[in-house]
Amino acid sequence: MVELIWNNWLLVGLLPPFLYAVVALFDACLVDSAVYLNPSEATVVSALFGAIPLLLPLFGFVEFSLPNWNVALVAFAGGVLFALHIFYYISGLFKRNDTVLAETVQNLSVLLVPFFAFFLIGEVLNATHYVGIGLAGAGVLYMYWHTRRSKAASSESMLASGGIELTVSMLLFCLILIAGEWVYQRTDFWSGYLLFTTGLLFVGIVLFVVNPIKRVVPLVRKRWRLFLFIEGITTIGMICSQRAVDISPSATYVAITECLGAYFILLISGIIFFANKWFGTKISILTRVCREQLIGYPAKIIAGLFISTSIFLVYSY
Repeated sequence: MVELIWNNWLLVGLLPPFLYAVVALFDACLVDSAVYLNPSEATVVSALFGAIPLLLPLFGFVEFSLPNWNVALVAFAGGVLFALHIFYYISGLFKRNDTVLAETVQNLSVLLVPFFAFFLIGEVLNATHYVGIGLAGAGVLYMYWHTRRSKAASSESMLASGGIELTVSMLLFCLILIAGEWVYQRTDFWSGYLLFTTGLLFVGIVLFVVNPIKRVVPLVRKRWRLFLFIEGITTIGMICSQRAVDISPSATYVAITECLGAYFILLISGIIFFANKWFGTKISILTRVCREQLIGYPAKIIAGLFISTSIFLVYSY
């Protein structure tokens, strides 16, 4: 079963948006409850726990071989970009703790990845696939428009409340997918991924050294089980996302599956919120965050149908 998922780009590609949806809800809770006081702390913690796969070659679980210097450099740069992606994503949440808005902005990458792929690596898809991209883009834009409308947010207020940071995070994510596609065409998966992880760890170390974060050590010591759980999910999501880029015909396909993140947030939030309501437990931070994600659920369901149709098109043709 594991091998079947690992070798099918659609199956392994559907795991990251689900896992990231879980992490997004936890991140919102950590920001809401002031566990993290700034984005740098969150990035350092993510880099620290995200570096755990670097131990795999030491115990013989995977093999690592250093590729050509240009391939190694791009793989390393992909990890640096991912760390910056985390930093700006969390920065957006600190300004406006709205995971639906954050994920919707991230999903705009589906419209940009094909163009980045064309200009940076010369990738050209067939007409049916561009139709699929258009459908996914229509679903994302509809959700984005509805989110802004439901929250009565002007363009100015959107930019002032995390829009810039979330947009930068989305652009970085586009480059990560393109860099991954280029790297995995030239080296094996684990060698490329471990260099990617090294880049992530490098940024975490730089943030810690340049601006020493005294809270991180006691924070990790106190909440290491929670961080191990959350960042463990993130790491599995990263591995699956990079693997999907490795074996899919195009990074654009992965960008399309990532669009389901907001849809999964809606599903998970609904399950948690209504389970809490039915069992009559006390409202917690997580439940409150989940309740906020259910606002405007019809638009999210409609957008999910557009995206699902898009995935069917790119997978079938």
